[in-house]
Amino acid sequence: MTRIRVALAITTIIGAIYGAAGLFDSLGQFALGTIIAATAVMGYGLVDYVEHRRREELSRYRAEVWHRRDLEARQAWQTAERNAYEYPRDGLNR
Repeated sequence: MTRIRVALAITTIIGAIYGAAGLFDSLGQFALGTIIAATAVMGYGLVDYVEHRRREELSRYRAEVWHRRDLEARQAWQTAERNAYEYPRDGLNR
């Protein structure tokens, strides 16, 4: 995604320069440069939105995994406590 962002940033700059140079030459070139720059900015925003959604999804997945691990650890601890209570070691090596 970083390469796409860099390409879109460069495209924005080139479109802005082309539009600024076209302003002195003709209105059509200015419009073309502005359209290119605006499209690149919208693409950059779209890439940022997609990455943000991916990070949120990954964060939710990690939270679910840690919650499940906490439950498993709690259950293992409770089982160990129950076994220690029901089967105490009294030195007879059962």
